[in-house]
Amino acid sequence: MPFSKLPREVSADLKWLAWNDIWAAVNARLATAGGGSDGLRQKRQRQGEEDLRRSAEHVARIGKAEAIQAETLERFQEQVKVVANASAEAALEGKWLPAAKAQQLEAPNELEQRLWGELVKGIKSAGVAVILLSHDELQKAEQLRLDFEDVWAMHSESPNLGE
Repeated sequence: MPFSKLPREVSADLKWLAWNDIWAAVNARLATAGGGSDGLRQKRQRQGEEDLRRSAEHVARIGKAEAIQAETLERFQEQVKVVANASAEAALEGKWLPAAKAQQLEAPNELEQRLWGELVKGIKSAGVAVILLSHDELQKAEQLRLDFEDVWAMHSESPNLGE
């Protein structure tokens, strides 16, 4: 039976995997763009590399937890990549709509369709938030960041406080 909520063992790592992968793509794209100072481009490059390092740590913890199938993790990463690439191009253009309209891939068999749809909405919110944050539009980004956080809070198993 497919999951109706994300297993608590991997929920936080999936969330931060998405956030870091989107930031990595946006930082890498902005670092290679012609605008801005050399210092800013180098800073974005370093930040993007750090985001990728953190993403790899999340992937390793998700794999070690063995709470979801490898195919589910792969589909999640593919979906994040779709949003991350759209976000990177949109950030370069100073637009956010492409991230919000990024394609939703088919749900992995292990997750209910409704859950998958909500997760994708959250990932898209993260993409738009990162675009806005990359342009120092902090107030506009805050509600989208909160939307992203809320998706994970509402669609993750509650922690077992008895453990």
